[in-house]
Amino acid sequence: MMDWLVPLLQGGSALYGAYSANQAANTAAQGGQNALALQAQMYNQNRQDLAPWRAAGQQALGAMVPQVTGGFQGSPGYQFQQQEGMRMLNNRLAGMGLANSGQAQRAALQYSQGLAAQDYGNYWNRLAGLAGVGQTAVGQGVQAGQMYGQNAGQTMQGIGSTLAGGQNQAANALMGGANNLASWWMQNQK
Repeated sequence: MMDWLVPLLQGGSALYGAYSANQAANTAAQGGQNALALQAQMYNQNRQDLAPWRAAGQQALGAMVPQVTGGFQGSPGYQFQQQEGMRMLNNRLAGMGLANSGQAQRAALQYSQGLAAQDYGNYWNRLAGLAGVGQTAVGQGVQAGQMYGQNAGQTMQGIGSTLAGGQNQAANALMGGANNLASWWMQNQK
């Protein structure tokens, strides 16, 4: 009389195994989704943190481009040094009685050329350094993007494998239960 209990238990066991495998796969997939969200958050924070450095580099690079065509002498720093240096030079030469002489003109030319060469190099180096900071920030952002893409791809692949494995386990549990029921039925048909 209790022969019906065996297939019922086997069928219930198969259903419970399938349900458990499906739940485990869903839990693992949710963990993967959480990992993806965290990776996206970290990537976006990295981009936000690097934004001021990228902007500074872009501004410096923008300032460098016109300098290549000779706009340096119009900068306020150069103009100030030029005016103050010339004022001091003229005062000194005037004190020596050489205010409008050829020597005064040569001295003014030498001062202007020396100042331009020295200050232009310093100015250019400062801009290049700032542009390099921006370039470094962009490189770090690119690297973060590559890492995010690689990690996200691996995580998504893991989610897919986990879900597929869970579905396979569920199918195997159901097939095992169906085989057990079929065997029981065949044995009891005699």
